[in-house]
Amino acid sequence: MARVPNQHIALVLDAGAECQATRPAGDDPVVGGGASTCFDVVRALATQYMLHQMQCGKKGDRFCVILAGVEGNDGVAVEHELARPTLEMVRAVKTLAPTPAAGNGKGTDCLARAAEQGLELLSGVRSNASNATKLVLIACSAAGCGPAAGLDAAAASGADSTAVEVICAGGPASGTPAADALAEFAGQRGAAPVTAADAWSQLRAVHVSRSVPAAALRGHLDIAGIVRIPVKTYKLVARASLPTPKKRSGLAPPVAEGKVSLDRTYRLVDPPHEEVPAELQSSVFPFGRDQFPASAMDVDALKAGALPCLRVLGFVPAADVQLAWLMGPAYAVAPSDGGHGVAALCRGLHEAGRVAVVRYVGRAGSEPQLAALFPYLGADAAERAGSGAAGSEDGPAAPAAAAGPLPPPGVGSEDMLVLLRLPFAEDLRAFAFPPLDATNRLVREASAPEHVAAARALVDAIDPSASAEPAEAAGSAAGAPAGTTAWLGEAFAAPRASPALQPHAVPHPAIARVADFVRARALDPDAPVPGLRASIAAALFVPPAVEDAARAASDAFVHAFALRHAGQRTKRRRAFGFEADKGALLKPVGDAEGPDGAAQGAAKRMRAAAAAWSLPSLGARSDAVGAVNPVGDFKRLLADETRDRGAEAVSGMAVQIRRLAREGALHGQALACIEAFRAGCKQLFEEPRFNALMRNLKACAGAAAGAAAPPAGPESFEQGTLATKGLWQLVQERGAALGLISSAESSNSLVPPEEALAFLRDEQPAPAAAAASAEPDAEPEEDDDDQDDELM
Repeated sequence: MARVPNQHIALVLDAGAECQATRPAGDDPVVGGGASTCFDVVRALATQYMLHQMQCGKKGDRFCVILAGVEGNDGVAVEHELARPTLEMVRAVKTLAPTPAAGNGKGTDCLARAAEQGLELLSGVRSNASNATKLVLIACSAAGCGPAAGLDAAAASGADSTAVEVICAGGPASGTPAADALAEFAGQRGAAPVTAADAWSQLRAVHVSRSVPAAALRGHLDIAGIVRIPVKTYKLVARASLPTPKKRSGLAPPVAEGKVSLDRTYRLVDPPHEEVPAELQSSVFPFGRDQFPASAMDVDALKAGALPCLRVLGFVPAADVQLAWLMGPAYAVAPSDGGHGVAALCRGLHEAGRVAVVRYVGRAGSEPQLAALFPYLGADAAERAGSGAAGSEDGPAAPAAAAGPLPPPGVGSEDMLVLLRLPFAEDLRAFAFPPLDATNRLVREASAPEHVAAARALVDAIDPSASAEPAEAAGSAAGAPAGTTAWLGEAFAAPRASPALQPHAVPHPAIARVADFVRARALDPDAPVPGLRASIAAALFVPPAVEDAARAASDAFVHAFALRHAGQRTKRRRAFGFEADKGALLKPVGDAEGPDGAAQGAAKRMRAAAAAWSLPSLGARSDAVGAVNPVGDFKRLLADETRDRGAEAVSGMAVQIRRLAREGALHGQALACIEAFRAGCKQLFEEPRFNALMRNLKACAGAAAGAAAPPAGPESFEQGTLATKGLWQLVQERGAALGLISSAESSNSLVPPEEALAFLRDEQPAPAAAAASAEPDAEPEEDDDDQDDELM
């Protein structure tokens, strides 16, 4: 990537009495934001120039502001030495005031002395690959201003490596004495003056990138494993993203950095505001309504370990590649060693009318893609061919085979291949209308001639090129890409006069508005949000001239098809799909039409479905204790008031605890499940169920040490494994919070408090572990009063 040097810029501004005249009548009012005098235009251009350099320049750039035609110091004043541009410096330039006419007697050579001083100041900067110097002269060129005397002599001063940029403010770039003097000064330095309108549009343009694009792939174009052409690929067309603001602490001092660190926290939906610890977080994949966890190693194993490559799979006719498939960014495939292999292949594909289908991997580890390589003939193809093979004003590029083979490529050929991604099956979308060729045939056969004529007149009337000047339209056609191929169609041959088909001249509206907002707030922190630029609105809206020309054609189109005005309908949000046919739900069954009663059955089914959807139980996210959030599912089932779901909640949580016990990395989540299971069993009077589960866990954990273990089964933990033993050790560390539920905690438990305390010690064997795992403790008899209450 080419390195962008640091720039040292001397900004020379004309602030004398001659620059205070009123702006010429024919000057563009957009320039300067409605400035009234020539000096206001100079000041506005200087402000925009500094804002532009601050936004698009480098940190090592330096500025110096020099005023010409002011009081004292021989008519020249250096406001700022070479220093890094800041907002304070920009605001100071914005508030500059011109010298009163009565007190300015320095003559017209002050601008020359200021330019000479700026060149001498820049000559002290060492010019090399890291530093570049430039003198920017913004002066008035109106007819009322006197000629800038001595500028021709000032151009000879300073270092020859210093570039010069001249902006003519408040008048034309030629035709006046001042403009001619400025043009002569710029010409001696190998430059040309720029008008204020052109400079204003360039300085307000949005520059997303300020460096050459980095190569996405540096390798070889492999053809059948025999031919290997050194190439490099880089993005030719890419979508720009909106700039995002950075977070800053409002408590930090204004002079401090005020950076804000990002700390992510995850909280449960139910119960709300309960934070999930890091050890309980895991990645999951959805499968229908269920979800299953996946470790980081599993996710890494799923990634394709493809190596960078650009391998040709075959050459197919260009007509086989549909234009609808060419989506996503475009990449340019250019030679990396200055060879002629890419140019020869490009012209071979052009003559044969074919494209190359390739397998493309930009960087190691990325997903392999299928792509098509289209030939693009450079602007020098017509000169090298001696004919119109590369496209001209008459139409798109003609196939080279018709005019004979192209000559061998010359040095510096601009031919290249354009890589466009081809979709896979998951990327395609089904169309709800027939192909365009079939539609055209049906229209020709079935439509009336007056209908076709009305539609054709409407299409011809709404033509953006109709509002442009003939010279502008011809210039747009002449600037068509020379490499446009014949098989892409006439619509892609040359851009029309519409701004929408000139992407190089139409910035992104959202990005441009954000850039205008940033510039306005940089100058004034209380500035309002600016509106959309008029130049961008011209590309987004129908021009008034086109609307006037299309009004008569639109009326004829309406009368030809007997169209009527449709009133605006109010859009309603639907909670369920049944609301769209609410009348069928409320319609009595006896009013159904037809003797067979089919409509009656449909109404019954719809009413039943609506009633079923209204049940609160169907609004729950899960009907069982799932693997993703077992604690939340367990608590949600216990809180369900529509029906008793305690039994399935207890069974589901026991299954999840045994599943989590098999994975050592999930033991933290298993402890949370045991804690919730213990509280839920106390709520449901299922203390024997929890005690049986914990006795089975201890017995299976001690099976490796020779202790008595229950028989293996689906209701048992894994016996003697390190995972089971590790979970039991964690339970012991938690103490009585996860121990057996004793009779002191619940009257429904038969476990004495002493046995519950001794249970967590290793020397205390689990009594009747096998029997406990198979048969829970005997439950106390229920009182007759309780039974009567349940029957009520």
